[in-house]
Amino acid sequence: AYRYSRQSPLESVFGANIEDRIRLTVEPGAAAETRTVRVEMFSQTRRRAAGPFEDVPGNPAIVLFLEHHLENLARVLKANPRYLKNAIRAGLRDRAVVAAADVAIEGRSVPGWRVEAKPFAEDANKAKMRGLDTLAYTFLVADAVPGAVVSLEARATDDAGNQILLERLTYDPSAR
Repeated sequence: AYRYSRQSPLESVFGANIEDRIRLTVEPGAAAETRTVRVEMFSQTRRRAAGPFEDVPGNPAIVLFLEHHLENLARVLKANPRYLKNAIRAGLRDRAVVAAADVAIEGRSVPGWRVEAKPFAEDANKAKMRGLDTLAYTFLVADAVPGAVVSLEARATDDAGNQILLERLTYDPSAR
């Protein structure tokens, strides 16, 4: 289970701030290294169709988070979602900084990895991005967590360092 939140002081732009959850049910796949993942994306009032993901080797939480984030980003910017998706993909693939990190899980520290990327920092269209060219993505992963995904975050700030947008997905084994 994951806690999802989207926070922004610009609710007229991004919509109401949200606190919700995403639950994944994992079943064996056709092969030993795959699984089928059923998804309950958000609670009743915000429910979205997602999955199932059949015979996948990894955790679809990253895809779920990024696709939802991308949909909102395209709406806010009135931009082509394919352009944004390709920019995020290229930023994560070509310019991400990956470093070993101690990751806090349920009151203990475990070894993991931090992946950081700023895909729009040098984008040719950043002047059209209404401040969202500062979007920084931070992913924390650790093998000690089922599915390895500890947290996913997209954060944008203005020139003064004030938060424009914070979107986060965090592993939460106690989420109901």
